[in-house]
Amino acid sequence: MGKSSTKTVVVTEVIPPPGKGVLSVSATKDTTEATASVEVVGVTTKTTPFTLDLDPGTYTLNATYDTEKQSKTATITEGKTTTVQFQFGVPPVPKPIPWLWIIAGAVVVGLILAVVTRK
Repeated sequence: MGKSSTKTVVVTEVIPPPGKGVLSVSATKDTTEATASVEVVGVTTKTTPFTLDLDPGTYTLNATYDTEKQSKTATITEGKTTTVQFQFGVPPVPKPIPWLWIIAGAVVVGLILAVVTRK
């Protein structure tokens, strides 16, 4: 007979104190966990990853990793956990070029020139 093995999985649930909510903050650089400095404006500055019990409300978070900076807002709800993830090193998504409109415009201009030069 084969060997049997047992695995134990521990699940941690953060339960805020009465009247509070939990803010859970983490950061990644590309796809790897990163240590970033995060200011919860008017409250504290901490290093990721961290959790913080807060009064319900909306908070501004300013994160710094190396020379990159990001800001996000988080709304804390009593009895709930709000998760904020900062992603550094990800290039911004380029805005799509409206090729269809550029081509359509070129066709219209071509047609107008063809009509005008025909006369």
